[in-house]
Amino acid sequence: MMKANVTDLEIEQQLLPLFDTTGNPFARRALAHVLLELPSAQEAVYERQQLIQSFINNGYVYTKIEYSKQDFEEVLHTFSRINDQYYYYDSNQVIATVQLLWRRRYRHSMRSRLAQLALFMEKMDLYFEQVDPALFPVVFGERLVALKQYLSMFHAVDIAKRIRKDRFGVKDQLFLLDLLNRRIAANAANMHWETFYAYEAWLSLAQGMIKHAFVFPTFAEGGLQLKDFYHPALKHPVKNDLEVNDTVMLLTGPNMSGKSTLLKALGICIYLAHAGVGVPARYCRLPYFDSITVIINLSDDLKHGYSHFMMEVQHLKNVVQEAGSGKRCFAVFDELFRGTNVDDALDISQQTISGLNRFRGSFFVVSTHLYQLQPLLPEINAWYIDCKLKDHSPQFLYRLKPGWSDLKIGRIIFEKEGLPALLQKNG
Repeated sequence: MMKANVTDLEIEQQLLPLFDTTGNPFARRALAHVLLELPSAQEAVYERQQLIQSFINNGYVYTKIEYSKQDFEEVLHTFSRINDQYYYYDSNQVIATVQLLWRRRYRHSMRSRLAQLALFMEKMDLYFEQVDPALFPVVFGERLVALKQYLSMFHAVDIAKRIRKDRFGVKDQLFLLDLLNRRIAANAANMHWETFYAYEAWLSLAQGMIKHAFVFPTFAEGGLQLKDFYHPALKHPVKNDLEVNDTVMLLTGPNMSGKSTLLKALGICIYLAHAGVGVPARYCRLPYFDSITVIINLSDDLKHGYSHFMMEVQHLKNVVQEAGSGKRCFAVFDELFRGTNVDDALDISQQTISGLNRFRGSFFVVSTHLYQLQPLLPEINAWYIDCKLKDHSPQFLYRLKPGWSDLKIGRIIFEKEGLPALLQKNG
């Protein structure tokens, strides 16, 4: 799997709910695995895209497997006892009938449990009967063929009809018990359940893409191009365009202008693209990267005795070492070197940005408040988040524009909150 340091993107907390239409915790876990474990090669990314596209192109994205969580849990409990003595009955049907009738303690609960199993498997059988494995990529299609064959073993549709007519007799019960007792091994059942969870997870991803109008990216050599990209967790996001062909992008803008949110939105697009999933944008073209790093909410590491500045240095060192080894890296650094004094920060920021600019094939995004860098880095591609002053009050527009920002609103906000007057009061 690809190496990714993206804790600050909050994939599981903010992105997974956008895709999650699963009906049970195991399918949800499979969904999380897809989002959290990036493929290690570009070909594998396209394979994921192809699988999701199969759900979309063939209309399965508009279907839903209907079942209740309680029924699922009860049926799963039944399967968890496969090959257990609980299900054992003699292979001779006459003797097995006597055994079933004799075991009064289990008879009624067993009948209820088996009926619930048959009704649940009927829902699965009827749903997957409409699914054509040939429309999916070969490996996934083979898993679906095996799942459909497995479901057909239960004759669930016929048995369910008899259950509804109150004709669920000993013969049907013994048939299901024989399946659980002799014809189905626990590991075979688990394998088919895993296919079911995987199907739900990929269906959920496809449904999330349609619901939020995400688009598949295109991987190509050269620069990065995004149209109308945004942070998908925002209710009313401002969408932006970005096209860069350089190695380093420098981002400026006053406090509260939305730099961190934009950096997260950009990081999410890059991350989801490499997960093989659609991205929150109208269009996305980007290079394929070997590693992804997004450092935004950096804090001290008290356990190892690292200060904020030392943590910045360590993360930067890791990225530089990867890029120096020939890897194509994508990395985001929000307000790099804010953990040290201004003079040092200015000096080492210039050295860092100039150095990162030499790693062709990689792409680094650095946000900064050090406007003094502008004359020192004339070759660097700079962008800013637009903000206007109206009646001595800032208006945050959240628009990404090329160039440098020289707007300083710290003093304005400081004075607007009445701090100068408060600080002059006597104690």
